Amino acid sequence: MSRIATQNPSQAGTISKLYERWIELSKILTIDSAKSVQNENQMQRLETKINRHIDEQIRIVAYLCEIPAKTASEVLMKLSIWRRSHGDNKPEEDFASRSEYIAYCAYRDLLSLTDNWNLATDNDKQFLVK
Repeated sequence: MSRIATQNPSQAGTISKLYERWIELSKILTIDSAKSVQNENQMQRLETKINRHIDEQIRIVAYLCEIPAKTASEVLMKLSIWRRSHGDNKPEEDFASRSEYIAYCAYRDLLSLTDNWNLATDNDKQFLVK
């Protein structure tokens, strides 16, 4: 899937395609954020590109909120994006409230129930997989 255009959620794609695109954008943003620039023009172009990718991720999340999940894996994809949006720190360092922690626990439980560890963040794979 290329860029997510402004469209109705039902036209934006499946949950798995939207999830894949969000992850792809996340990787691009990590690479772009680490780039060094030589001058103001390069900085402005890079900032424009980064902002465009962030805006697309925001639209993807909006679409995902409107598309009902039909499987546990689709729910897990939504929670995986939530988890990744909170960073990939050690679980005990990540949550400021009990409501955030309960969402993490639901994400963790779905990882275990579905045995779908490829959707886990790197730190969660390290701390949760035994």
